[in-house]
Amino acid sequence: MLCQNQNVLCVNQQVCVESYQVQTLQQDSYIVRPANNRLARVSALNVPESCMSLALFKLQIQLNQLRHLQNLQSLSLETGQITFSGPAQQTLTSVWLQKCKYAFNGYYPNIVCLCVMGCGIQDVSFVSQFPMLQKLFLRENSIRDVSCISKLKELTYLDLSQNKIVDVSSFSNLRKLQTLVLNKNLVEKIEFVDYLQLECLQLAHNKISDTNQLLFLKNQQLTTLMLFENEVEKKIHFAEKLHFVSTPNTELYVTVNPVHTDINPFKNCIYSIIGAGSKLKQYILRYEFLIGQKKLTKWQKIAKMSKNAVLAEFAETVFKKCDLLVQGTE
Repeated sequence: MLCQNQNVLCVNQQVCVESYQVQTLQQDSYIVRPANNRLARVSALNVPESCMSLALFKLQIQLNQLRHLQNLQSLSLETGQITFSGPAQQTLTSVWLQKCKYAFNGYYPNIVCLCVMGCGIQDVSFVSQFPMLQKLFLRENSIRDVSCISKLKELTYLDLSQNKIVDVSSFSNLRKLQTLVLNKNLVEKIEFVDYLQLECLQLAHNKISDTNQLLFLKNQQLTTLMLFENEVEKKIHFAEKLHFVSTPNTELYVTVNPVHTDINPFKNCIYSIIGAGSKLKQYILRYEFLIGQKKLTKWQKIAKMSKNAVLAEFAETVFKKCDLLVQGTE
């Protein structure tokens, strides 16, 4: 029996369906969750056939129970259980699973976006059942081996943050990949970059210590390289050679890495930035690593020397943030 009460439909007094209109997308979207907020098994959902986006919470369900939703484009499930068996709707292109149990027992070439986040994944072989994926999100799992992902030739966006990945050399076959997010893993080497057409590479919180491999990158498409929180031990040597980086449009982000304290690293970095000119759009260093260094002079001259307004502003901002502003001259 259905009862309606202020946009809430109660199905068998166990499952609530709340409907709302997404104006920007102009499509009907529905949220389904148990009325008592406990994990519930449902045999059928009385969701209107016009539904295009469906979000499920704390439900145990099978995909074939949604076969009447012939306009369904996006399906998400959080903290529940879902079984994919048999063919999916031809219109279904996006699936998002978070902190839930799942089983994929079919072949789904129409799905181009898949997210399986926080589900304790170790084996990613199931991705072969989604051969046309363009975007894949596998964050917050326990993944080590990613070789199966190399078969997904249509991938343009891949997020593998917060896993246990060391080797990603198998990604050299992903020729369409534009964005690769590997934050909070165990990656030590990035030579694989030269074999890809990446525009954005995020490697924050990894084990990268040898910066020499960054000096002669051949990837001309790379525009953003993030190396926050790594074990870079030769930052000064690296900073002095920034102008040798062969990726002319790269934005390089390096912060909170161990540096030698016996000499002033920032001075070298600033001069290298100025010398690099158009070679780098930005070179961002976190302010904390300057604490304890001797007060620096010539900051005004350094800022004025740069014809790049972004770099000039950056130089001045860093000194102010560090409380190292010196009103001196030469």
